[in-house]
Formats: sequence, C-alpha cells, structure tokens
Amino acid sequence: MKIIIPFFLIILTSCSLFNQKSLTQNLSKDIEKVCLDASGRGRLIINDHKYVFSFESLLSANEHKWIMGLNFPVYGEEVLEVSWDENQKVDFTASFENRVLKEKKGVDPELLNIFLENWSKLVYEIISLKNGNKTNESFSWSTNPRELVVETKIIDIGLAKIKFQNLTTSNYFGRFDVVLQNKNKENAYKVEMIVRKCLKETD
Repeated sequence: MKIIIPFFLIILTSCSLFNQKSLTQNLSKDIEKVCLDASGRGRLIINDHKYVFSFESLLSANEHKWIMGLNFPVYGEEVLEVSWDENQKVDFTASFENRVLKEKKGVDPELLNIFLENWSKLVYEIISLKNGNKTNESFSWSTNPRELVVETKIIDIGLAKIKFQNLTTSNYFGRFDVVLQNKNKENAYKVEMIVRKCLKETD
C-alpha cells in the first residue's frame, strides 16, 4: 500500500502536469500523435489487484516487432512483445502473464489472455494506420478535441479499447489507457500509462 497509494495520487493528478492541446479530429493526423517509442510510468489493474511499474517501449518496424519493457518494483523487469508477419497475423508474448496467474488467486487465465491478445491487436492497428494502411473493419475509431479512442468488440465478453488523452505541447499523447470491459461496461482489466518522454519525434 505504501507504494500504490502515492502513485495512485500521481496518476489522478497527472492531467494537470500537461499543457494540453486540442486534437484535429482527423484520424490520419491524430494517429501520428501516438508515441510508440516512449518511456514513463503506469499501473496494471486486474480485478482488485494493482501493480505499478515504469516502462520503456520500442517499435522495430524492420523486425515486425513492438516491445514494451515493464519494470515492477517487486518483480523486476517483464516484457510485452507484439509481433506480426507479412500476412498481418498478430502474435504476442507477455512474460508477466504467468507471474500474475501464480501470484494472484481468482484471476481468470482465459480472460487475462484475451486482454493481452486484444491489447496487442490494438497496438498493431495503430502501427498499420501510421504506415498509411486502412483501418481494420473490426476496429472502431472516434475522436474529439480531447481524446482519441479505438475499440473492438469481443463476442460474449464485451470490448477492448485504448483511449489516448492529454496531447502535450510536444505533440504526443501524454496518457493512454488500455481497457477490457465486460458486457456491463465495467472495467475488468486496465492499464494506465503516463508518457514522460517520447523517444521519437511525432508529427
């Protein structure tokens, strides 16, 4: 609790740290504000369990990979790796998946896998759009002056989405949340991330 509570307060007050700009509400332009090479802090929320971490992510387009290293104070470094082939088949590995299942009782392994799988697919959708491709029909995009949202429905479960907020004066989104919601629109699993530094210039 001594670790979680102060960071929770930081997350809630982080919006005030950004001098926010307004979005253009043009998807092809606003998607360029998503920084895939970044560092910052975040927290993973699974049911009532919370894990804080620092992170650094890197897109390696030539190797068809996007890698996020997550450093948990208690567990050390874990990795989420999203990869894809020439046929746009998306795959992922998450080294912290088994650790979460071992450490916490009551976590549904199938639901956790669905969350990570759809997080990975949403990341690839973003990469694909940034490369000038058309959006996949299974994803729905919406934008307003303050946020950019992409979501996908999951049969018999609910939906998964990423919400980008806090467009900084440096022209990248300062916060993004990855959420898996059930049919009642309750957040089952969630990742909140604050981008402290974009490691690659955005348009």
